[in-house]
Amino acid sequence: MFYYVFAGFLLLLCIFDLLVLTVLNGACRSMDIVRIVTFLQYIIFISHVSQGDKREMEKLL
Repeated sequence: MFYYVFAGFLLLLCIFDLLVLTVLNGACRSMDIVRIVTFLQYIIFISHVSQGDKREMEKLL
C-alpha cells in the first residue's frame, strides 16, 4: 500500500513539473525529454509494484 502512495506522489510531482514547463514556455527541449523519461519510469515502477502485489496475494491464497 505504501508503494502506491509513494508512486502516486512521485507521479503527481512529475505531472506538475510538466505543466509548469509548458506554462512557463521557456524550458529547453532537453528538460522536456528528461521529464517525459522520468514520467515513463514512474509508470514502469507502478506496474512492477502492482505485479508484486498480485504475487503476494497468490501466496496468501
